[in-house]
Amino acid sequence: MTAVAISAPPDHGTLETLVLLLTWRCPAACDHCVFESGPDNKVDLDIEAAKAAVDAAARLSPRPSLSFSGGEPFAARKAMNQLLQRAWAYGMASEIVTSCAWVADARRTRQILEEMQSNGLQVLCVSFDRFHTPFVASWKVAMAIASAVDLGLHVVVNVLEEEFDARDHDRLADALDLDRDQLRAVRIHPQRVNDVGRARKTGSADRSCTTSFRGGCSRAGRFPTITPDGLLFPCCGPVVGEQAPGRKLFEIGALETADSDNVSEAFEALDDDLMVRLLSRIGPLGIIQMAQGSSGAHSQAEYVNQCDICLTIATDGALNHEVTELLAHIDSLV
Repeated sequence: MTAVAISAPPDHGTLETLVLLLTWRCPAACDHCVFESGPDNKVDLDIEAAKAAVDAAARLSPRPSLSFSGGEPFAARKAMNQLLQRAWAYGMASEIVTSCAWVADARRTRQILEEMQSNGLQVLCVSFDRFHTPFVASWKVAMAIASAVDLGLHVVVNVLEEEFDARDHDRLADALDLDRDQLRAVRIHPQRVNDVGRARKTGSADRSCTTSFRGGCSRAGRFPTITPDGLLFPCCGPVVGEQAPGRKLFEIGALETADSDNVSEAFEALDDDLMVRLLSRIGPLGIIQMAQGSSGAHSQAEYVNQCDICLTIATDGALNHEVTELLAHIDSLV
């Protein structure tokens, strides 16, 4: 272990967006799903606990926005509508991340989105890739995009990095049979398939690496996530879907009661958590190098992104132990 000289735990960013994974249920069972969501995964976030989380988030200054995801959040649409309304009463805007499997026709799609927009929905994030298309017809994705753009919502399209890049508006418009000018109003968000959950079982992960990811993680602590089973994590990354015992290093705590004071305590624990602060300041690779020394066995070349490094910390028993020892060592100094 490297020597550590630190007078106080480093600061991390302000909580920006609270992510509520409303359910693991989903009409799709995509081969790359890090959470192994599907029709038979029927765990839902307790609605009273979710309301308490919204109430606790409303006490923060500044108040964060909300992001509803899953699974498919529209599989818990009644609960999502209640939470949208509750958050908007506090002035908190919302985002929904969806597969668009719920889309039926243009009139009904617009009606649903318009109602949600009146309750603070500002961003609609949809998925379109080769893993989703066997389960969700592309016309449903196109209809959701067209309706959202027409309503003036911000639209993000999650795609695979290997299939599209952020400049591929014309090609994506052709693939979805959408007007090119209309699609230019959306943001294309290329993503990688991470080696966890169903992706690990199906061998769907992309192990190529094209970017550098040294330094702090910009999401740790800024996008905390509550899972359907009531656990709080520092971000919405794929480590949430990892089932290895080492995942507990990333768990901030459990929402033991549906009480806003209880959730506020969990948020305070997030703010004080040393692992979260280190992730934010030096990143998971920096944590490994502190635990092993800069000449340790692990180097950037082994990973495809920062999430991949966190997954390694969670799954590699020896490394997990070394990081745990590092945290205890820093705690003893501060």
